[in-house]
Amino acid sequence: GEDNVEYFLGLTPSGIILLRNKTKVGNYYWPRINKIYYK
Repeated sequence: GEDNVEYFLGLTPSGIILLRNKTKVGNYYWPRINKIYYK
């Protein structure tokens, strides 16, 4: 991540969560996820 900050993706029964420095910064629910891209 930028400025040496670690990001993590977590899978949950309701969707995907995004964590930055062990703090939840995003929540994406399965019904709203159409495609997932990665590099």
